[in-house]
Amino acid sequence: MKLTSSDLSSFLQLHSANKQIFVGYSGGVDSHVLLHLLANTINQKEQITAVYVHHGLQDCADDWQVHCEKISRDLGVQFLALKVNGLPEKGDSPEESARNARYQAFEKLISKNTALLFAQHRQDQVETVLLQLFSLNSGPSTIT
Repeated sequence: MKLTSSDLSSFLQLHSANKQIFVGYSGGVDSHVLLHLLANTINQKEQITAVYVHHGLQDCADDWQVHCEKISRDLGVQFLALKVNGLPEKGDSPEESARNARYQAFEKLISKNTALLFAQHRQDQVETVLLQLFSLNSGPSTIT
């Protein structure tokens, strides 16, 4: 499915009670496109906060944070960097530990008057399944 600004506008109108919109922003292509689309769709950019989760697992994580902050500033949206401990416990995979730390950080942002948006490509099936399971617990709406 191709996401358009019209799709995004319709979705946001259905959920107009959401006053603050958080966007999971890694700096990768998927989240970059979503943030650009959102910034060009919403009139009140102060509603948007790009959220970069710094796992501390890659040498270039600080550089990605700087990049994400610059792009956010250029788009006129707020930026929030969250540092988490993504180091795996014995027997855990690094990906699972980082994902769990990221979800815990995002969960702390969510309230009744917020929306949390993520972008991902079709081949990212593991993340898709986990997000769907997460949504069963908290009940957020998704664009289909």
